[in-house]
Amino acid sequence: MTTMFEATLGVALMTMALANSNMQAVRANERSTAIQTGQYMSGLQAGINKFIAGNGDQLSGRTATGYVDPNGAPITLANPTSPTIAELQKYGFLPMGYTTNNPSNLAFKITITPTNCPGVGCQLPALVESSPYRDVQGNVRNDLLGFAVNAAGLDGGQSLPNNPGTYFSRGASWNLPNTYSGAAGALAMRAGSLTTGYVDTLPFYKTDGSRALTGPMNANGNDVNNVATLATTTIKNVGDVATNSVTASGRIATSGYSPTDLPNGWSGGVRTWDVYAGGSIGVGPSGGAAPVAYLSSNGFVVGQNVVGGSSVTGGWLHSTGSAQVDGDVYTAGNQTINGVLTARNVVNLPALAWSGWGCGGNAITTDPNGQILSCQSGVWTASGGGLGVGQSWSNPPRAMNVTYQNNSAKPIAVSITGYCGAGGPGSQNFVRMFVNGVMVGGWYASLSDAAAGGSATGIVPPGATYYVTYNNGLCGLFSWSELS
Repeated sequence: MTTMFEATLGVALMTMALANSNMQAVRANERSTAIQTGQYMSGLQAGINKFIAGNGDQLSGRTATGYVDPNGAPITLANPTSPTIAELQKYGFLPMGYTTNNPSNLAFKITITPTNCPGVGCQLPALVESSPYRDVQGNVRNDLLGFAVNAAGLDGGQSLPNNPGTYFSRGASWNLPNTYSGAAGALAMRAGSLTTGYVDTLPFYKTDGSRALTGPMNANGNDVNNVATLATTTIKNVGDVATNSVTASGRIATSGYSPTDLPNGWSGGVRTWDVYAGGSIGVGPSGGAAPVAYLSSNGFVVGQNVVGGSSVTGGWLHSTGSAQVDGDVYTAGNQTINGVLTARNVVNLPALAWSGWGCGGNAITTDPNGQILSCQSGVWTASGGGLGVGQSWSNPPRAMNVTYQNNSAKPIAVSITGYCGAGGPGSQNFVRMFVNGVMVGGWYASLSDAAAGGSATGIVPPGATYYVTYNNGLCGLFSWSELS
């Protein structure tokens, strides 16, 4: 007969077995959900790649046309570089029967990042990121996410507790930043040009002409046959062009020039570097058989009028009569006039010197202030005389250790008198005058001197600076006079 203890033990064992069976079922369900989530992400990758394949030119910026669905119909996206799952489902990019609900109830973000676009080397990498996965107890379950990553394939990854800011793939064959949540337990799926085995079609030309070339076409020396109409802006050929007659409704340019590189008012013709003719080159009225001017192969230039709108250049220009120039005459060298020079307007002389500078000959010029200078005895001299002519002595208010400038058109003279008292042992007290930084005079008193007086005079050219300095208060001035 079964005892009470045995009955109780049996019930306990049955309860434990049932609980274990339930736990096994829960774990199996969690694994199944994780696997289905990975498969769901694989379908998302396929939908994103389908969207990129049909709209790569728009995403890369190579065309300004609108986005289209797989059938070529126009679509509207809130953010083409971050399409939502609902938009991909609505416009038919996801597999049949796909919904916005995923087995793990995660939120997904899709990011497409055009790189080096729209030029050569343009790539369209994409990344699918999820919100962090937590079990019913709120725990991070990277063990379950491992099933999802395995089901997603080589492009699946997850963020781990020890490095939540980075997604790692199975076997850590790749890693990418976790920019969506930054938390552990999030899933990621590479797409676009990041997809394993992805074939980038952006570099390929579309035979329907919808994708324009981004660089030159290289036929590698082969022929291009069966061309109906060749519409182009420029035909550039490094070899010869073999043809019969050439008729052009516009302009012709050679030697790398632009056919539009013509003077104002010239409507068309030939733009080139050199034109060599064994006969003559003639110009005349439209349709005229007789030229009004021509260049002949014997070296003559024949015409009714010769008009130089810019310049006429030659080693020697000789006229047996008069020459009239309605514009300006510029001579880079010397100009010799054997007759009388008559100016019916002003004569502008360049400011080439200051009074007191050296010169040669008997030329005339002006200084920057407009004062007329003449070369006299090898020195530029201002009109009206040199130093002292038209000048007088004065005692302007001046101070030592202050810089002054001669702003007049003539040189001036500066004269000072003063004193210096004796200093202590080893000292020397001095007063010095400087013109343009050069000392021109002064005096000093040493230890053996009870006191010393002195004077200094300097000539200050136009525009030059001058000042008087001393080294201590034992020196001073009696007078400061200027001839100006």
